[in-house]
Amino acid sequence: MSLRVDDVDEVHKDCVAAGLDVTFPPTDMPWNVREMHVRHPDGHVFRVGKAFEMNEAQVPRQIRKDIAMPHAIL
Repeated sequence: MSLRVDDVDEVHKDCVAAGLDVTFPPTDMPWNVREMHVRHPDGHVFRVGKAFEMNEAQVPRQIRKDIAMPHAIL
């Protein structure tokens, strides 16, 4: 299950303080999401994340080319 939150780092801090098992620390992922994973005491792992925006310099070169020259529809 995935949960969207306003502040992944704050949720991480709260989880650690509560003694929960953080299985993946807060990390900026290549798909523009800061996420962490936490194991609920019943064993389920939850993905906790927040999307972030990239500036133009962070967008991969090929994507910038594709946006500038959309493919023809056949």
